[in-house]
Amino acid sequence: MESNKIYVPSRFENILNNYKDYSTIYVKPKEDIKSMLNLTEKMNTQKGGALSILKGKTGIGKTTMIYTLTHYEPQIFDKVISIPENIEFPDILNNIKEKIGEATEQIKIVLLDGREIIDDETGLTNFLTSLNQLLRRRKDLLVCWPVNNEEWYNKLVEKGREIGGKNFIPSQATIEVQGPEKDTWKQALENLLIFMDKTFEELSIDDTMIRDILKTSNTLGEFLEEIGDVVSERLSEMHNEKELPELLFIISSGKNVESEANRLRRAGSYILKAEELRSYSPKSEPGKFWAARGKKLAQENLGYIITLFGAKLLTVKSTAVNYSCKFYGNKELEKYTEDSGMIMQKANGKKAVMSTDLYKFIFNEISEELTSTPKGHITEDNLQLYKKIQLKSATMHKAINEAICNYFSEVINDNSIFRITNVEYDAGDGNLQVDVIAEINGKEYFLEFHHLSSGNCKAASISSYIMDKLRSYAQHYELIAR
Repeated sequence: MESNKIYVPSRFENILNNYKDYSTIYVKPKEDIKSMLNLTEKMNTQKGGALSILKGKTGIGKTTMIYTLTHYEPQIFDKVISIPENIEFPDILNNIKEKIGEATEQIKIVLLDGREIIDDETGLTNFLTSLNQLLRRRKDLLVCWPVNNEEWYNKLVEKGREIGGKNFIPSQATIEVQGPEKDTWKQALENLLIFMDKTFEELSIDDTMIRDILKTSNTLGEFLEEIGDVVSERLSEMHNEKELPELLFIISSGKNVESEANRLRRAGSYILKAEELRSYSPKSEPGKFWAARGKKLAQENLGYIITLFGAKLLTVKSTAVNYSCKFYGNKELEKYTEDSGMIMQKANGKKAVMSTDLYKFIFNEISEELTSTPKGHITEDNLQLYKKIQLKSATMHKAINEAICNYFSEVINDNSIFRITNVEYDAGDGNLQVDVIAEINGKEYFLEFHHLSSGNCKAASISSYIMDKLRSYAQHYELIAR
């Protein structure tokens, strides 16, 4: 299982390779789109396609600009067809022909990215000759070739016009990409973080940092890269200096526990959401504490503390707790299960364990979609048994936690995947006692259990508990003042 790495992409290609829908990250490169629209007017006049050589320094947004065309001018541009970089010149044209389909009214953009300063003169000449012939017949094709090097840019323009003249590479097709205006870069960063399901608060990015980096950045890519570097370095330094643990908050309760937890965490990671924690319990003492704290220092806000601890919220339904107490509880907990009159078999207990968030997290089977609708059915007998066990959680917290961990260990049956190393660990200052320390897939986690009654299993009560516990951790590790 990989750690949740904080990563701010500075290259659009990284997003293209990992995500399908990325249109929400765009900010409009107004001047560049004007240039491309001027080129399309020339194409309409000459009734043929064109080769556009796009020049611009690394990070200016050449590739991004091409993809924005279909977003901001969909009535003119149909789609972007990217030709893989590993396709050699002799095969590029066939690859283009395979992908473009029949002629349409809208313009298809063919992207020839990642090809610069190529020493195959014969291959280049043959390719440009064949491409020129194709574009003469297809007014719905615009081939875009982004470059950084001035000498290579001039060579392409000269060679292309030698072969096909200004119909092949019109004067409007030699474009120096400007990129989005600087006053939109902060919005671009915010769009990107929203797309990555992150916030400024969680990464401790404030206006001062943004202003300072904007002053020294020459391109949007450079700005994003510098932001990413500062965030990563700060997090690494904090982890190395403080030796921070990764936290798992584990809530047990009845049938609503998953749906209530889903209000407070992210799909695909189970990471806690600071804004939701505060909004569901704003008037609680921990809620007021974090609201006040976040106004003082960016590095002391709740979102950033969650990021530092990689804090996640998992659930265990009442049925799994009941079976754990049946097979691994102390005598009193075991007696509760016997007095319930329920027939409790290990085969059914295994199913109950495997249906929990905790089990799914251990095996990296985290749901990409979280709903607020309760799932599954829990019998009334199971709910009544859990109620008796939960009522004892104040005085038998350790015994219940040990029972759950031991039963999970039996079901998983592999110490390299799940192993308990400590129970009720005293962190050292009398203010922080860790419920359980475990190794999950070779990585150490601090587990904090909270057993709620079905009636009290609400997002508000979960939020208050978690915010209070996070305060204890943050103060213990001297991330915030006491």
